[in-house]
Amino acid sequence: MDTKRRNGWVALLLTWIAPGLGHLYLGQRGKAILFFSVITFIYVFGMALSGFLNVSLERHAIYFAAQIFYGGATLIAEVATRHLRWVTFNGLHDVGLLYTSVAGLLNIIVMVDIYEILHPREAPAHE
Repeated sequence: MDTKRRNGWVALLLTWIAPGLGHLYLGQRGKAILFFSVITFIYVFGMALSGFLNVSLERHAIYFAAQIFYGGATLIAEVATRHLRWVTFNGLHDVGLLYTSVAGLLNIIVMVDIYEILHPREAPAHE
């Protein structure tokens, strides 16, 4: 598929919604499956570790700044878990915060890969 005809902003927006969607849009199915499965696993595992109480702009603003780069899941989690409150102490809560934050930051790397696909570097000239 000719990536020159594809809109880079659309690819980035799709990647922000879910890792791999931008690659799927650009016709790179293998990368799309890899990025989606790995980063989504990390995100969901982090949510499970923390009892689904780790995505909150109100409670964890600094972590949310990293989590928001996995936009689709973060927005859904923020809305779906907003009403949940702590009942017992969860020693893995901080680990879950880190996992979901890392997943968001990894999605930035996926976005950079989208840029590299759309704007490939020229090979260096050999002397």
